[in-house]
Amino acid sequence: MGYGYGYYLKENDIDQITKELSSLSSKGITDLFLDSVSNIEKVGKFISLAKKVNIRVHIWISVENQLKSQNKNQNYYKQIISRAKYYASLKDIAGFLFGDLNHEKEEDKQKKGGINLFNQFVKQVVLELRTINKNFFISASINPKKTTGKHITFLSQYFDIIIPKIYKENDIKDIEWITKVTSDCVSNSKKAKIWVGLQSYINEKNPVKLSLSEITDNAKAVFNAQGKGVIIFKWGLSENVDFSGSSFPHNYITVKPYRPPHIVRKPVIYLYPENPMDISVQVNLKESKFSTVYPKFNKENTWNVHAKPNGDITILDKTYPYLFWEAESYISQNMNKGFIVKSEDAENFLEEKLKILGLNDKESTDFITYWLPLLLRNKLSLCSFQTQEFFNNFELNVTPKPDSVIRVFLSIKKLDHLINIEEQKLEPFERKGFTVVEWGGSDVNEKIKDVTY
Repeated sequence: MGYGYGYYLKENDIDQITKELSSLSSKGITDLFLDSVSNIEKVGKFISLAKKVNIRVHIWISVENQLKSQNKNQNYYKQIISRAKYYASLKDIAGFLFGDLNHEKEEDKQKKGGINLFNQFVKQVVLELRTINKNFFISASINPKKTTGKHITFLSQYFDIIIPKIYKENDIKDIEWITKVTSDCVSNSKKAKIWVGLQSYINEKNPVKLSLSEITDNAKAVFNAQGKGVIIFKWGLSENVDFSGSSFPHNYITVKPYRPPHIVRKPVIYLYPENPMDISVQVNLKESKFSTVYPKFNKENTWNVHAKPNGDITILDKTYPYLFWEAESYISQNMNKGFIVKSEDAENFLEEKLKILGLNDKESTDFITYWLPLLLRNKLSLCSFQTQEFFNNFELNVTPKPDSVIRVFLSIKKLDHLINIEEQKLEPFERKGFTVVEWGGSDVNEKIKDVTY
């Protein structure tokens, strides 16, 4: 998780901000926090438009720390969770901001069992939203005047982002004060990143915009104190800061990329030692989780096997032709280069490319009989070999170290019409000595929810 820049806005701001989404994106805006959602259809369309220009939209839900009776608090928190789960059905929603999760007076909460109720609410709402979508950003805003370091530490165990609201109305004094509050929050946070909420005007009674230079200087102070983001309160009452310049860090584009999951289909691993030997094969995944493994690992992410030069693999007196795994993955796939393949050319295409990449007849046959039916159904496909992406995100460790490792991963995307794309250059591969071969692929159009096992 890295840097973020954004605005708070109301639902009635949607019409105007929609016209400026492209401009905001060009100025480095990554996130919008939307309050007061009532028109779900309108909000859903807005979220989709924002996503097209790489801006994430979060639903902002205010949580009032009402200390009435314990029963009423329980009902209130249940309503908040129910409301969040309802919004979670919005397509492309990036996450949620729970506002005003402040630490009220200890003695007042103790009287009504408020602390335990509040802590239970935090754990439950995060758990239920993670169950719906593990990729949600879940954030909490706080008033620094009403929050202790211990409370920030607690919240940071569950939330991805904590946003201290360093507003004029919360007694913001000067840049030194912004620096101090940000630094204190950073030091007390265990896991959460600190994105600071900055007010863009004097106060509600005197809603005069702060100057662009003052907002910019305040934002710089946040990053100088190791904060990771700035959220401006609020849209429509703020000068538009350009966060795309060199004054601000820009690796925020790598923050937990908002990507739909896909299936990594049938990577299979062949082993060809020069002499019979015991071999350890380990597969480590990034941004992915195993969905199927066969035979089962006999150690964490690891097969310990006995292999022969003819490719036979033995585990506990049972022999296999290869080791098999599949995974749900969130890694990006680079489809900027590749090959346009018509269904009638698919068989020849696969035979030709797999020979270049070093697969033997048996391996090529296994590959083709698995992937050819998809290319025939598609009629027209974009095929791209994800060599570097496969190496970077699916680490394969084999002991003893092989002399040759061939890893082939093909991403296939169905096309409705011909497109112009730079043809991929494939490097010929020569096998020598102890050789390990792995192949797999992905149907880019396939979605996790469409899959059954």
